[in-house]
Parts: sequence; structure tokens; C-alpha cells
Amino acid sequence: MGNILIFTEAQNGQVKKTSFELAGKAAQLAGELGGQVEAVFIGTAPENAADLGQYGVKKVTVIENPNLTQYNTGGFARVLTEFIQETNPDIVLGTASPLKRRLALPALERRFASCRHQAAVASRMKSSSCFRSLSSVPLK
Repeated sequence: MGNILIFTEAQNGQVKKTSFELAGKAAQLAGELGGQVEAVFIGTAPENAADLGQYGVKKVTVIENPNLTQYNTGGFARVLTEFIQETNPDIVLGTASPLKRRLALPALERRFASCRHQAAVASRMKSSSCFRSLSSVPLK
């Protein structure tokens, strides 16, 4: 299968345009591979998170943690790494935003042995207390 996880971003309570664009491309790729797309937000769910469903996203998950209200590379990488291990997607995608350049590619590549080969292979982290709250957003 070709299940894809996209790491999405919001600004001023709204999903960023680049995240919608990424969702559309991910859905196209997932369709070719026989998989589905799931989106993940770290922090508060944007008001229009459900609109990702119109771009082919089948599930939106929000990871909430009071310690992550302000961006922190180590903290974001830790919760995202654990989420990837929990969901075990075949492919993880993010936009080329400044946040992703600091977090997603460099930090995650260090945590996953074969990230560049689209396979997240890593041992379980010792602590599983990264998530304070996981919630799903009903899609439109």
C-alpha cells in the first residue's frame, strides 16, 4: 500500500495554502499507490482543518501538548517521530516551508534510519508521553 502522512501547518487559525496544495498532490500519489492520505497538525486544530477532506485527505489528527504552543524543534520532532511510529505510514511528506526545513527533513532523517527511502524504520522511543491529547477532525 501507499499510505501517506502529511505534516501540515496553520497560520492565524487557518490551514496554510501550501498544506492544501500538498494534500492534493499526496492524494494523487496515494491513489496511484492504492493508499490513503492522513494529515497531522501539532498544536491547535485550525478552523478550516476539515477542508483538507476536499483535497483527498481521509483523516486529520491534531496532536495537542501545552509544552508545544511555541515552536521547539526538539519537541516537535519528538512528537512527530512518535506519531509516525504509531501510524507507520509508507511515505511522510511536508512542504518546503522554513518550519519543515528546520524540523521535518533534518530532524526526522536523523531519527529514522531509512527516511530517504520512504520507509520509517526505527525502534520505539523509550517514552510514550509525548502526546497529551490526540483528536480527529471530522472531514467535509
